[in-house]
Amino acid sequence: MVVVVVVVVVVAVVVVVVVVVVVVVVVVVVVVVVVVVVVVVVVVVVVVVVVVVVVVVVVVVVVVVVVVVVVVVVVVVVVVVVVVVMVVVVVVVVVVVAVAAVAAAVMAVAVTCKNKHTYN
Repeated sequence: MVVVVVVVVVVAVVVVVVVVVVVVVVVVVVVVVVVVVVVVVVVVVVVVVVVVVVVVVVVVVVVVVVVVVVVVVVVVVVVVVVVVVMVVVVVVVVVVVAVAAVAAAVMAVAVTCKNKHTYN
């Protein structure tokens, strides 16, 4: 009878120990899986945020470069147009003055010739 009780107690202790070990192993596995999932989610979120920030920065830099290039091209075109207009105006003024000078000289010669014919 005592041997049966001892065997039952030993079997009960072994069963309890096995159950406790299984529960501890399951809890440890669940905790490890949860930690791994949380770490993976955090890494994925950080990578997505970094990629979005990099894309936004690249888009902003490209837009700024395009705007600066367009402004520089417009300024250069405006300066070239203003210089060309100024050169054309100067050439026209020089031509008009030259034509006026030639016309004045021709008229002076004509008046001089007319006066000579008149007095002769």
